[in-house]
Amino acid sequence: MNNIKYVKMMGFRKFKDTTIIFNEHLNIIIGENEAGKSTVVEAIDIAINQLYKNADKSIIKELINIEDYNDFKKHPSIENLPKIYIEVGLELDTSINSSTYSGIEYYNTDKKTNNTGIAFKCEFNDELKDIASTIISNGNIPYECYSFKWKTFAGAPYNSLIKPIKYLGINTSNIETNNTYNNYNKSLFNNKVQELDRVKAKGNYSEKIDKILEDEIFTIDENRKFGINRKKVILENIINIVEGGVPIENKGSGMENLIKTKMALEKKSNNDIISIEEPENHLSYNNLRKMIKEIEDREKSAQIIITTHSSMIVSSLNLKNVILLNNSIPKRFNELDDTVADYFNKSDNNKLLEFILSKRVILVEGNTEYILFPKFYEKINKSSIDKDNISIISVGGLGYKNFVYIAEILDKEMVVITDNDKNEEKIKEINDYNQKSTKIKIYTDQDKNRWTIEVCIYEDNKELLDKVIQVKDNAKYYFNGNDYGKTLGKMLNNKTDTAIKILSEDIEIPSYIKGAMEWIKKLC
Repeated sequence: MNNIKYVKMMGFRKFKDTTIIFNEHLNIIIGENEAGKSTVVEAIDIAINQLYKNADKSIIKELINIEDYNDFKKHPSIENLPKIYIEVGLELDTSINSSTYSGIEYYNTDKKTNNTGIAFKCEFNDELKDIASTIISNGNIPYECYSFKWKTFAGAPYNSLIKPIKYLGINTSNIETNNTYNNYNKSLFNNKVQELDRVKAKGNYSEKIDKILEDEIFTIDENRKFGINRKKVILENIINIVEGGVPIENKGSGMENLIKTKMALEKKSNNDIISIEEPENHLSYNNLRKMIKEIEDREKSAQIIITTHSSMIVSSLNLKNVILLNNSIPKRFNELDDTVADYFNKSDNNKLLEFILSKRVILVEGNTEYILFPKFYEKINKSSIDKDNISIISVGGLGYKNFVYIAEILDKEMVVITDNDKNEEKIKEINDYNQKSTKIKIYTDQDKNRWTIEVCIYEDNKELLDKVIQVKDNAKYYFNGNDYGKTLGKMLNNKTDTAIKILSEDIEIPSYIKGAMEWIKKLC
């Protein structure tokens, strides 16, 4: 199977020098906004499809690394001019003559081992140094004196018209633009239709377009007549995709997104590599589920690269396929424990992506904690969780160990606040963990009789809560068949409502919660 093994980017946008290794089948790229997710896909497009080949050289200003730009501004010289290098390593199956693309012309090689791929260079043309010397000495970059070069690892010139792999990109983040339509339609046309058939279609199109203005009424004088500007009526530029007589871009953004993705993922489309940027855009919950199923069905027969902000996509398509971009540094999850990956795959609304992208986390078990803890934090630390860049994430009582596992991999600063569930072994296990861990701490009440947060809050605020929580004299408020008293019983049976009720009260905060809030504040 043809696939991308890695992408190396040097001096390209925010990537100073970064290499991303891809999984053979499915790759899910995540990160904060501006982390560089789209830039990775753009780098692939530049190398394989020769994006910007015919663009104005002024585009280079948008592509060069800002650090390289600033360094040149401080020390202007020919040697210090910014340059861009992109390298895409490929794995080609036996149906392709890989010798054209294999060799030692790739970055940082020992010149002994052949590799397969395509390289792109954007750099100053030294032949023009005499012309540009004054511009450079004045601290300006002569973009018009730069050159774009594409070569295979064999050192041969590369032309995307005869590219070794069929690559199709879908960008739903700007799906409304004409360029998006055209790029998709062109790529699908070139991948789906055989070269000979494309040539025939272009020939027939040219003949017919020329006949439109053959009539005498279009004659200007004996030497001149109106004709067709061939540059403006290229067949690929007017190609459209129609379903049921309706262009798909007229079906609404969500439906267009779904149709395009479905077509791209079909086996008969013959695409080797499919990139989908933010597939969740414009899609309802049910349609996103459908798209995820389409991706699952196709991932073994093609390489799929996804950028996303969707927790559903990340967890449903297996956390082991995730590549996290953090400060331009890629972190792969491919060696994640199978049981942990399976937990997130099967748990719904697990806020996994929010957790991964958060700098610091207070992990809690339920709604009571989620509602009350921002106020508790502010009361204890005289600051807010937003100001201190802390996320409170509720995950349910059974799941926190899986999140701890992920936090350890990411070296994340986190505090877990959990009930002891009347389990002395759990208390001991937590205390033992805290002795060894420095960036992650788990807090629970040390008294097994104070087994859940509602019990702890009530025990520390009995007098106040007996007044605030309204109960009926003749009612029984049993919880799991046990009588804990009316007030506590109502709190246990109506956790969200009672948490909201006491939010405005000045309550005494249980000591283990105080300890947790104080500890994570020290990390800020």
